[in-house]
Amino acid sequence: MTISSYIIDNITIRPVNLISEAVSIRDEMKKMSEEYLWIYANEIEDIFPLQGIFGLHPLTVEAVLHHNQPSKIEEYTRYIFAIIDGIAENQENKTDENGNQNDKKILSMTVLEDDLYMYMEHRWITTLNLYNQHFEENIKKKVKAILQQTKPIMPNSTSFSMDKEGLDNSKKNILKKNELIFRLALEEMILSYFPIIDNISKELEQTEEDILDENSSSSKNNKSQLSKILFIRKKISFIERTLGMMSRAVQDFVNRHNIESNDNNEIFEHYSVSNNTLPIKKDKQSIITTLLNPDSIRQMRSLNDRILYLRNDIENMHQRIISLRETYNSSLSANLNETIRTLTVIATIVLPLTLITGIYGMNFKVMPELTSEYGYYYALGLIAALGGGMILYFKRKRWI
Repeated sequence: MTISSYIIDNITIRPVNLISEAVSIRDEMKKMSEEYLWIYANEIEDIFPLQGIFGLHPLTVEAVLHHNQPSKIEEYTRYIFAIIDGIAENQENKTDENGNQNDKKILSMTVLEDDLYMYMEHRWITTLNLYNQHFEENIKKKVKAILQQTKPIMPNSTSFSMDKEGLDNSKKNILKKNELIFRLALEEMILSYFPIIDNISKELEQTEEDILDENSSSSKNNKSQLSKILFIRKKISFIERTLGMMSRAVQDFVNRHNIESNDNNEIFEHYSVSNNTLPIKKDKQSIITTLLNPDSIRQMRSLNDRILYLRNDIENMHQRIISLRETYNSSLSANLNETIRTLTVIATIVLPLTLITGIYGMNFKVMPELTSEYGYYYALGLIAALGGGMILYFKRKRWI
């Protein structure tokens, strides 16, 4: 079992044992309202004890057990359930045509899906991720850094515009650690795309150089280049699909909780869903219920902008791979034309020489050169002179 759990307050983040101390942790959190619980797991089987402790809905548990689910953020009565599509690199060994793993072995990085599953209630959040080995440590470092920088707003003699309404608004926007983990986890999944996309960009550049290299025009190199192009295109298509699903999920969630005043002066406010109510919209005294406050929604909108940036980047790579395929086809055509031209020049040179030998190979009784003492050398000289002259002519024309 690989479950790690932490209690996060306004100052520290400390580890606890959720499995053996679930009751005492619950009692402590009832007394300490500023404490939040974060649970991290990195194996699929960990979902079963978590289901028993937190009473997770069976549909969400089934979604975790079945891999390759599309990205989505759904709101249940007590918590938010999210699936965020991530990616990870895995090294794959490729052998030569004979199946031998020797010095010609190729090491290539394949891209596989690495989903993040999150359950967020108003006092706890659970994250489950399989392949990102640095996920837990990265989140902990960021949380510690934010806790050190964040200080509660207190009224003092130097405060500007700190009236009663301002104090009430500041209380509403107190940093909630579960929302912080939710945003940081989403950000961590987005950041996992950047190094992989950079690696793909480097592979594209290297493949372009190989295609344009005049010394790599053999048939084996051509097959290797085509294999690289198809392999890169497969990775780009996979990343494009996962980014599209992630962007749609985040954008749909943000649109559902887009807190703005409209032309009718309708007011939208943040409120917890702990009263088991669904989102509603009324007039000035109405509320919209959600687990995330307006600041978290705005930050999620900013994260979605990063996803859109990555999508634009990967779309540009998709166009580059199309251009690369066209360059590859042009290179093949150029190599084929060069080969045909070389063969044509050789045939053109040999053709008159063959004509001379054919003429003197005829078996007629009356052929003056047959009785000449120097006829053989005359024919060889004629062949050499004609062939050399044609070679010089073709070089002057730069055909060879």
